[in-house]
Amino acid sequence: MKRIKSKASRVLEALIVAIAASLLALCCMSAFGCAKPTANVSTNDLDTPAGAAPLMPASHEGRYEGLGANGCYGCHGANETANPMLTTAVAFPVNHYQDGDVTTYTLDPVRTQCITCHSLDQGSAVTDDSTASAGTSSADSSSS
Repeated sequence: MKRIKSKASRVLEALIVAIAASLLALCCMSAFGCAKPTANVSTNDLDTPAGAAPLMPASHEGRYEGLGANGCYGCHGANETANPMLTTAVAFPVNHYQDGDVTTYTLDPVRTQCITCHSLDQGSAVTDDSTASAGTSSADSSSS
């Protein structure tokens, strides 16, 4: 015997499916770093002396230890189609590349110990992972 669902039952079922799909999408976006970036709230502008390497935002805690310089390069480095690869990241300055040439797409070996110069900014917002400060501005590109 075929059971006929009430209209309320069908609406409730559709609502549950929609909520589940939305939650799944949100979880995937945050897990893969695709969540909408927030404004970069950092004390870099206030606390970093002129010519000093900018600090990493607090949201980057443990990334270098887990991924090394290649992890930094994945967002801040250049490839054949983009510089930086993550459009919201700060690009590495030219002097961080092999022979000072971005087109080598290789970090200068001296520059692979990122945390030596770029320490963690304990005063920055933890919610911001996409607007990192591992690169430098033109004012500090010659000294970092």
